[in-house]
Amino acid sequence: ESLNYCGRSILTNNLLSAGGKHIICSRLMRSYDNVKRVLNYLTIKPLETKQKITDFPMIVICGLARTGTTLLHNLMACDPSCRAPLLTDMTMQPIPPISRSNIDEHKRRTQTVAAIEAKMFEITDYDFVQHRKNVAAVHAQFPVEED
Repeated sequence: ESLNYCGRSILTNNLLSAGGKHIICSRLMRSYDNVKRVLNYLTIKPLETKQKITDFPMIVICGLARTGTTLLHNLMACDPSCRAPLLTDMTMQPIPPISRSNIDEHKRRTQTVAAIEAKMFEITDYDFVQHRKNVAAVHAQFPVEED
């Protein structure tokens, strides 16, 4: 129900171009699919294989764009006792989970999502290269994400 409401709100927004609506709806659907994958994974995974990750409580950082969430995430990731998730863990393909040391799989997932995003921008006739430059100006990007 809430996904339908959100979709209707995007599609009826006169301030967004048709291409902008397509991009937002595509990303919304990808996020929705990721949530479904995580929930399905947790329901079929046997309880006895679930292990306690840490004695410390989990901290979830969320906020609107340009409010310092990335800065806080990066700052907390500097703590060696903290395990900050990689971008591939959070947004790209969180299921099935992969180990942090599996750099090849993280790179493969990043390339897969980049190809999907490039196609999405191509369909909407937006400049994907300029979009990536704008994102890179705000979010530092490194060959090895943990850098």
